[in-house]
Amino acid sequence: MESESFAIVDININDKHENHQSNGNTKKSISTVIKIKRDRNERDYIGFATLPEQVHRKSVKRGFDFTLMVVGESGLGKSTLINSLFLGDLYKGRKIPDIE
Repeated sequence: MESESFAIVDININDKHENHQSNGNTKKSISTVIKIKRDRNERDYIGFATLPEQVHRKSVKRGFDFTLMVVGESGLGKSTLINSLFLGDLYKGRKIPDIE
């Protein structure tokens, strides 16, 4: 017989500041425990093994600066490469001088 695996999530909902209502009652915090059935292979690991995933998740949430330099001769498609990578036109109002 297989034992079932559950994740127990304790949710504590309370107001940071106790709100006193006009009749003198105070709002109380609400605590709920939820049991979630999980697959056997699904595990939450803690430690160095999950560090890259944690950094990736945090970077996606916060946003980050990204610098890219593309070097090459004129007319090889540097701007086209950048525009296709970022699905847009980075230099919409740019005027390209004629080479004579």
